[in-house]
Amino acid sequence: MMLGFEIILVVGVITAIGYPLFRSSDGETAIEEGDEYHKLLYRKDAAYLSLKELEFDYSSDKIDSEDYAKLKSNLEKEAVSILKQIDGLKRKAAPQPEQSAPRAKQGRFCTACGKQLNQHDKFCGSCGQKLS
Repeated sequence: MMLGFEIILVVGVITAIGYPLFRSSDGETAIEEGDEYHKLLYRKDAAYLSLKELEFDYSSDKIDSEDYAKLKSNLEKEAVSILKQIDGLKRKAAPQPEQSAPRAKQGRFCTACGKQLNQHDKFCGSCGQKLS
């Protein structure tokens, strides 16, 4: 009885320790399976992180001025390109506003309930709200 318990305990501990070593990373899987928008957000975050690391390396004198300028320029161009792609996707996804006649020509509406009113009404016929 005690031997069975020990074996189950050992198998449980080995499984708990070994599982993270043999599974794939969640971050990489999410990026591979995600849509284009989320992939771009991941790339944007990576570009910003690279810029921060470059700034830190330059401030700690690990990179000379010439290399810093080239690398910073390349990273900024990449970040701008990614931001433009994100904006393009947002514009595609946003609903286009309908072209409508000016509101004055459409008539009046009650501010309380939204019902359409006649031109000379002083009170809303639906909710009784006094109109201005």
